[in-house]
Amino acid sequence: MKFLADCTLGKLTLWLRILGYDTAYSRSTIDRSLLNQGLIEERIVLTRRRDMLKRNYSGMVMILWADRVWDQIEELKKNINLEPSLEILFSRCVNCNTKLHEVSRADIEGRVPSYIFKTHAQFHTCQHCGRIFWPGTHRERMLTAMAEHNLFHHP
Repeated sequence: MKFLADCTLGKLTLWLRILGYDTAYSRSTIDRSLLNQGLIEERIVLTRRRDMLKRNYSGMVMILWADRVWDQIEELKKNINLEPSLEILFSRCVNCNTKLHEVSRADIEGRVPSYIFKTHAQFHTCQHCGRIFWPGTHRERMLTAMAEHNLFHHP
């Protein structure tokens, strides 16, 4: 499942990437060229613009009604059967949407703070933008937020 979100859904874009979904983002409002991009790339176009309901478009557009990101994710879960999976969690760069690759500690030595290098064993990098990711406290806060919103339907 791939998405293309317009400028009204920046926070949702971030969370979809955290969840591991291929989510392209446009800094502009939705227009014909953005719809064409969604069609060519076989993406579900996401927007909050209600006037898109009037457009004649052969691809899939989903108008999100909720204001809050967790409610928007619930809309996606209900309307297009989005099922977040632990297997793809944290697999995409939150900055540029590229798939992350695991790298050895030796490959990132000198590229992360020394404390991080000493205290972490697992690292991933984005081959497009060069960012380095590791399972630190930020990741723990994201997992806590997901658990608070019962994203994975645990009893």
